[in-house]
Amino acid sequence: MKTIVEKITPKIAEEYLKKVKAGNQRKLIMSRAESYAREMRAGHWFLNHQGIAFDENGCLIDGQHRLQAIILSGLPICMLVTRGIAAEMVNGVRLFAIDTIDNGYKRLTGEQLALRHGVENANRVAAATRAILFWATSIKKNTTPVALEILNLYPGIKKLSAGNKTKILTGPIIGCLAVAIKSFPNLAEEFIEPFITGAGLERNSPALLLRNTLLNNASPDGGSNLLVRHISWACNALKAAALKQNIKRLGSNNAGWLFFMEQQKGNVRKIRVAAGLTETTTQEEK
Repeated sequence: MKTIVEKITPKIAEEYLKKVKAGNQRKLIMSRAESYAREMRAGHWFLNHQGIAFDENGCLIDGQHRLQAIILSGLPICMLVTRGIAAEMVNGVRLFAIDTIDNGYKRLTGEQLALRHGVENANRVAAATRAILFWATSIKKNTTPVALEILNLYPGIKKLSAGNKTKILTGPIIGCLAVAIKSFPNLAEEFIEPFITGAGLERNSPALLLRNTLLNNASPDGGSNLLVRHISWACNALKAAALKQNIKRLGSNNAGWLFFMEQQKGNVRKIRVAAGLTETTTQEEK
């Protein structure tokens, strides 16, 4: 068995993918490859101990999603390439290297933020950055590099995540609040504090309406559709508060989303770049 570092171009990746033997690999999931490709385009893909591997017969046994991502990204990527992995006899059973691949426990973004970057309340922080990523890009899967870049743009996330852990102050709601106070700092005192405590709220105020709506609906953990509604409700309430409007109901439309996207075009652009969706940033800033 031999391992070397190779610069794999999209053309080489195509040739390597031809070496997949039917039945030897899991089904290629294009959404996963696209996710890897976004990380490559964003510059978040670094050389590490994980790469691609061929068995003793030259068949590709690991790395098809990485190779497909190289093709999708259009970029050459340096990776470890291992060749000549042989099957072994263990206790009378012939085991293949593929039997021991991808059996580990995947580290979640919150765990990475806590373990590697010292972020407190990391799960709430990760959920908040995921909501902001979804708001800016419609991407639901977060990664640690993207979460860290969003934290740099929205430092209010950490303070909000350290606050009152009430039923209504979930990670996604924290993400919406952090976005809103970036454009309207006054909302920290005028909206967020009474929203959390419930004190001094007038009838038809956006904060009271959002508070009651969330208390009367299940946690966003109940499913992605409910998560989207929570974010929509929060953004619509925060838009009304920013514009000093009293409202009687919260729509689950994207009016609030679009309002804050218009306010923060520069940040939205940066998040899209961080997520690998665009090639370059503009000079336009928030």
